[in-house]
Amino acid sequence: MDTLPFLIKPIYDYELIRAIDKGLILAQKEDSEKHMKYGFIDENGKVVIPLVYDDVYDYTDFLIRVEKDGLFGCINKKGEEIVPIVYSELIYDNDGFARVKKEEKYGFVNQKGTEVIPPIYDDIRYLSNGIFGACKEKKWGLLDKSGNVIVPFLFDDVGYSFNNGVTYAKKTENTVLLIKKATRSSHSFMTEH
Repeated sequence: MDTLPFLIKPIYDYELIRAIDKGLILAQKEDSEKHMKYGFIDENGKVVIPLVYDDVYDYTDFLIRVEKDGLFGCINKKGEEIVPIVYSELIYDNDGFARVKKEEKYGFVNQKGTEVIPPIYDDIRYLSNGIFGACKEKKWGLLDKSGNVIVPFLFDDVGYSFNNGVTYAKKTENTVLLIKKATRSSHSFMTEH
């Protein structure tokens, strides 16, 4: 029987395999303690990234979100740890940032694993263009991508994004202020009543 050129040899050592990138195949295998572990193999079944992770989640062009011992971090496609596996929560955002949670506080890391906003806030959200809404002691303000406060923590809530350069800030039940991003390259804001 002729072998088709696109077939590779069968790999039977793994419970699950799923290709995610050229030369990188997600593999699952039971360890000696009967726990499922995840890692990556190549087309020949050779381990590329050891099967040591409790789970593997999202893949981006650069990073793979992994879980180990109930904590999250990111590795690259060589298996190098980029975002340390120390966070109880890690969720990617569209602009290359990931929201992280550590010791019940929130912050953001970038694709290089740097904590651009340290996890010191009660809540935090990414708005757009390097601007974050952060909550501290039940009051919201805005931060730039370096963690500098650009709108003070005076509000009961802030918007989830900038729509046409504008977001909202709620001061009291009946008062909502609009926060408009200025046209200068520095992140200046002004409020309109």
